[in-house]
Amino acid sequence: MNVYPKRSGSRSRRTTGRGEIERTEAELRDKWLYLVLAWLYEQRGAVPDPLQTVEEVYADFGYPEEIAGLIRYMPMDGPDLGSREANERRLFERWRQYLDSAAAKHLP
Repeated sequence: MNVYPKRSGSRSRRTTGRGEIERTEAELRDKWLYLVLAWLYEQRGAVPDPLQTVEEVYADFGYPEEIAGLIRYMPMDGPDLGSREANERRLFERWRQYLDSAAAKHLP
């Protein structure tokens, strides 16, 4: 069961009476996606198959395009590196790159 909302731009940002910015559902979903993946990356040594868990997060969040490049069963952007281990190392590097990029967007 997918418990996370699909992306929707149905609500735009607006200021509340106290000057606070109300976030859209998509913005909140993106931030939660980042937080889950950042926590999982930090805990990857304690998880039996962290890339499988990323695949589960990918499904739970409604298959967000921004992390499709972290998924083993999706087509690769680059050439096959010759071994499963090398290809998975590339996925971990892409995961780290996603986190760096998302941190700049979501953290103060």
